[in-house]
Amino acid sequence: MARLFRKSKTRSMLVFIQIVTTIAFLAIAFQDIKDKAVSLFLFPLLTICIGLYHYHQSTWELFCIHSIINIIIVSVILLTLYTYIRLRQNHIFFNVFGSGDMAMFYVLCFSFATVSFVISFVFSIIFSLVLSMLFYKPSSQIPLAGHMAIFFLCIFVFNWFGILNHLYRI
Repeated sequence: MARLFRKSKTRSMLVFIQIVTTIAFLAIAFQDIKDKAVSLFLFPLLTICIGLYHYHQSTWELFCIHSIINIIIVSVILLTLYTYIRLRQNHIFFNVFGSGDMAMFYVLCFSFATVSFVISFVFSIIFSLVLSMLFYKPSSQIPLAGHMAIFFLCIFVFNWFGILNHLYRI
Protein backbone atom coordinates (compact mmCIF):
# COMPACT_ATOMS: atom_id res chain seq x y z
CA MET A 1 0.00 0.00 0.00
CA ALA A 2 2.83 2.41 0.83
CA ARG A 3 4.46 1.70 -2.54
CA LEU A 4 1.20 2.51 -4.34
CA PHE A 5 0.91 5.78 -2.40
CA ARG A 6 4.47 6.74 -3.38
CA LYS A 7 3.74 6.02 -7.05
CA SER A 8 0.61 8.20 -7.02
CA LYS A 9 2.52 10.93 -5.20
CA THR A 10 5.28 10.82 -7.83
CA ARG A 11 2.67 10.74 -10.60
CA SER A 12 0.91 13.83 -9.22
CA MET A 13 4.25 15.63 -8.87
CA LEU A 14 5.06 14.88 -12.53
CA VAL A 15 1.64 16.11 -13.63
CA PHE A 16 2.21 19.31 -11.63
CA ILE A 17 5.62 19.77 -13.30
CA GLN A 18 4.03 19.20 -16.72
CA ILE A 19 1.34 21.79 -16.05
CA VAL A 20 3.82 24.41 -14.81
CA THR A 21 6.16 23.65 -17.74
CA THR A 22 3.30 24.11 -20.21
CA ILE A 23 2.25 27.41 -18.61
CA ALA A 24 5.85 28.68 -18.57
CA PHE A 25 6.46 27.78 -22.23
CA LEU A 26 3.17 29.40 -23.28
CA ALA A 27 3.91 32.53 -21.24
CA ILE A 28 7.37 32.86 -22.78
CA ALA A 29 5.97 32.38 -26.27
CA PHE A 30 3.13 34.85 -25.73
CA GLN A 31 5.29 37.55 -24.13
CA ASP A 32 8.13 37.24 -26.63
CA ILE A 33 5.87 37.28 -29.68
CA LYS A 34 3.64 40.07 -28.36
CA ASP A 35 6.10 42.37 -26.54
CA LYS A 36 9.58 41.15 -27.59
CA ALA A 37 10.32 40.87 -23.86
CA VAL A 38 9.90 38.02 -21.36
CA SER A 39 9.46 38.16 -17.59
CA LEU A 40 12.70 37.18 -15.91
CA PHE A 41 11.16 34.76 -13.38
CA LEU A 42 9.93 32.44 -16.14
CA PHE A 43 13.45 31.29 -17.06
CA PRO A 44 14.45 29.92 -13.61
CA LEU A 45 10.96 28.45 -13.21
CA LEU A 46 11.23 26.63 -16.52
CA THR A 47 14.79 25.53 -15.75
CA ILE A 48 13.64 23.93 -12.50
CA CYS A 49 10.66 22.21 -14.11
CA ILE A 50 12.43 20.73 -17.12
CA GLY A 51 15.47 19.89 -15.00
CA LEU A 52 13.33 17.99 -12.48
CA TYR A 53 11.55 16.16 -15.27
CA HIS A 54 14.85 15.24 -16.96
CA TYR A 55 16.27 14.10 -13.61
CA HIS A 56 13.18 11.97 -12.98
CA GLN A 57 13.59 10.28 -16.37
CA SER A 58 17.29 9.42 -15.84
CA THR A 59 19.86 9.22 -13.05
CA TRP A 60 21.58 12.07 -11.25
CA GLU A 61 24.90 11.29 -12.92
CA LEU A 62 23.45 11.21 -16.44
CA PHE A 63 21.44 14.36 -15.78
CA CYS A 64 24.60 16.21 -14.71
CA ILE A 65 26.71 14.88 -17.59
CA HIS A 66 24.10 15.70 -20.22
CA SER A 67 23.42 19.15 -18.78
CA ILE A 68 27.13 20.04 -18.65
CA ILE A 69 27.74 18.85 -22.21
CA ASN A 70 24.66 20.76 -23.40
CA ILE A 71 25.88 23.93 -21.66
CA ILE A 72 29.28 23.56 -23.34
CA ILE A 73 27.62 23.13 -26.75
CA VAL A 74 25.42 26.21 -26.26
CA SER A 75 28.40 28.23 -25.00
CA VAL A 76 30.43 27.33 -28.10
CA ILE A 77 27.48 28.29 -30.32
CA LEU A 78 27.04 31.63 -28.53
CA LEU A 79 30.78 32.35 -28.57
CA THR A 80 30.88 31.65 -32.31
CA LEU A 81 27.83 33.86 -32.84
CA TYR A 82 29.36 36.62 -30.70
CA THR A 83 32.61 36.47 -32.67
CA TYR A 84 30.78 36.56 -36.00
CA ILE A 85 28.57 39.49 -34.98
CA ARG A 86 31.47 41.43 -33.51
CA LEU A 87 34.02 40.88 -36.28
CA ARG A 88 32.03 40.43 -39.47
CA GLN A 89 28.93 42.51 -38.80
CA ASN A 90 30.61 45.09 -36.56
CA HIS A 91 27.56 45.29 -34.26
CA ILE A 92 27.06 45.07 -30.52
CA PHE A 93 26.01 41.52 -29.65
CA PHE A 94 22.88 42.34 -27.62
CA ASN A 95 21.62 44.72 -30.31
CA VAL A 96 21.41 41.74 -32.66
CA PHE A 97 20.77 38.83 -30.28
CA GLY A 98 18.38 39.24 -27.34
CA SER A 99 19.29 38.43 -23.78
CA GLY A 100 16.03 36.47 -23.48
CA ASP A 101 17.08 34.35 -26.44
CA MET A 102 20.39 33.61 -24.74
CA ALA A 103 18.60 32.78 -21.49
CA MET A 104 16.30 30.41 -23.38
CA PHE A 105 19.31 28.68 -24.93
CA TYR A 106 20.73 27.98 -21.47
CA VAL A 107 17.38 26.98 -19.97
CA LEU A 108 16.93 24.34 -22.65
CA CYS A 109 20.33 22.81 -21.78
CA PHE A 110 18.62 20.99 -18.90
CA SER A 111 15.86 19.50 -21.05
CA PHE A 112 17.12 16.29 -22.68
CA ALA A 113 20.02 13.92 -23.20
CA THR A 114 22.70 15.46 -25.39
CA VAL A 115 21.83 13.84 -28.72
CA SER A 116 18.12 14.62 -28.29
CA PHE A 117 18.98 18.13 -27.18
CA VAL A 118 21.18 18.88 -30.19
CA ILE A 119 18.61 17.53 -32.65
CA SER A 120 15.76 19.41 -30.96
CA PHE A 121 17.80 22.58 -30.67
CA VAL A 122 18.76 22.60 -34.35
CA PHE A 123 15.21 21.90 -35.47
CA SER A 124 13.86 24.63 -33.17
CA ILE A 125 16.19 27.12 -34.87
CA ILE A 126 14.99 25.88 -38.28
CA PHE A 127 11.37 26.15 -37.06
CA SER A 128 12.03 29.75 -36.01
CA LEU A 129 13.69 30.50 -39.33
CA VAL A 130 10.70 29.16 -41.27
CA LEU A 131 8.24 31.13 -39.12
CA SER A 132 10.29 34.30 -39.50
CA MET A 133 10.42 33.90 -43.27
CA LEU A 134 6.65 33.39 -43.41
CA PHE A 135 5.41 35.99 -40.92
CA TYR A 136 8.05 38.69 -40.35
CA LYS A 137 9.63 41.42 -42.44
CA PRO A 138 13.35 40.96 -43.11
CA SER A 139 14.31 43.94 -40.96
CA SER A 140 12.08 43.11 -37.96
CA GLN A 141 13.14 41.45 -34.74
CA ILE A 142 12.39 37.74 -34.53
CA PRO A 143 10.99 36.33 -31.27
CA LEU A 144 13.45 33.43 -31.18
CA ALA A 145 12.76 32.48 -27.55
CA GLY A 146 9.03 32.46 -28.24
CA HIS A 147 9.39 30.26 -31.29
CA MET A 148 11.71 27.90 -29.42
CA ALA A 149 9.23 27.74 -26.55
CA ILE A 150 6.45 26.67 -28.93
CA PHE A 151 8.69 24.06 -30.56
CA PHE A 152 9.98 22.59 -27.29
CA LEU A 153 6.49 22.58 -25.79
CA CYS A 154 5.36 20.42 -28.72
CA ILE A 155 8.29 18.07 -28.13
CA PHE A 156 7.50 17.82 -24.41
CA VAL A 157 3.81 17.18 -25.07
CA PHE A 158 4.68 14.47 -27.61
CA ASN A 159 6.93 12.90 -24.98
CA TRP A 160 4.27 13.09 -22.27
CA PHE A 161 1.77 11.31 -24.52
CA GLY A 162 4.28 8.63 -25.51
CA ILE A 163 4.83 9.73 -29.11
CA LEU A 164 8.54 10.50 -28.53
CA ASN A 165 9.97 8.00 -26.06
CA HIS A 166 13.76 8.24 -26.24
CA LEU A 167 14.51 11.83 -25.36
CA TYR A 168 16.28 11.02 -22.10
CA ARG A 169 18.45 8.16 -23.32
CA ILE A 170 21.86 8.41 -24.93
